[in-house]
Amino acid sequence: MHIKETGQWVLVQDQSKLGIGGGRLCGVVLRDGRHGGENPGGDDIEQELTWAVGVPGHGDIRHLQSIMYRVGERLHWIGGAGDDLIGAYYSTGIRTFSSSIATVAPALSLKLHELAATDSEALAELLETCVIPLYALRSRRRGYEVSAMKALMDLVGLNGGPVRPPLVNVTPEELDELRTILGRWEKYL
Repeated sequence: MHIKETGQWVLVQDQSKLGIGGGRLCGVVLRDGRHGGENPGGDDIEQELTWAVGVPGHGDIRHLQSIMYRVGERLHWIGGAGDDLIGAYYSTGIRTFSSSIATVAPALSLKLHELAATDSEALAELLETCVIPLYALRSRRRGYEVSAMKALMDLVGLNGGPVRPPLVNVTPEELDELRTILGRWEKYL
């Protein structure tokens, strides 16, 4: 596998080890706040790409729309921001998302997918009752994405365990909030 890193694009000539593309040229879009720039190969290279992996990381829907405009259906997988932005992802044509909720409640994650693809009103209601409260808690402190999910795993009987420093575990009050959130997820557990 040959990888050439150039700004926000990585060109992969033989991605057989990635399990995609059948030996064709693959473009991997990186966007994590550390990289920037344009496609190093220009439009000629871009037209040859048969697979592209987009990783916006921070819910940059404008960047995602730009990627979709350029590569469209050739986009194979998208990861980074997840459950709370599924409506925005799906509005750009993406039909996959990363779901931390699937770790604890896979049926809820599947319901989010179903509604994002078919019923925006019901999706908005489900997001408001089941997802936004979790993401509000997760955004309170750096690293709480991990802390909250580990605590939820423990609450449903999975082995989340304590977080490693420098992260901190959720407080007892926040653990109660997570119990309330899980109560709203009851039919999906």
